[in-house]
Amino acid sequence: MLVLSFADLQGFNYSELRSKSGAKILVMASLDPDYSVVSALHPGADGYVLATDPVEELVLAITRLAEGKRFLASSIGFALLTPERWKQLSVDRVHSTSRELEILNLIGDGLTNQEIADRLFTSKRTVEGHRGTLLQKTGARNSAALIKFAMAGKLMINE
Repeated sequence: MLVLSFADLQGFNYSELRSKSGAKILVMASLDPDYSVVSALHPGADGYVLATDPVEELVLAITRLAEGKRFLASSIGFALLTPERWKQLSVDRVHSTSRELEILNLIGDGLTNQEIADRLFTSKRTVEGHRGTLLQKTGARNSAALIKFAMAGKLMINE
């Protein structure tokens, strides 16, 4: 379990720690979840609790991680459910349809437009249209830049 301050959260690489140790990463933060939960979970943390959460919440988190599951404390979930928070989180993100994200995933797998069209039972032109829309929405110049944008966590589904 890691206990981190806000300064510690900046640039901490949980994935690297996991790959070296095989450990599950449970972050216990002593700060407002609005500022850290997204950055803490995105780089590979398996769970997240606040230092102010009851001991039972910590025990539940450890149990869930031991079962191979992820965990987000209820206090954090409620903090993220406010409409104001969702607006703030989505300001820097690009809203995409589930179909656009499906195509983006296949682009990331290295498939050509025709291969994607065949797999999704649609036309090559439709795939090209979705790819073009994604490039336009993100400002990316090519597929590599598009994938980099997506990996930065700046795409979200908007149906």
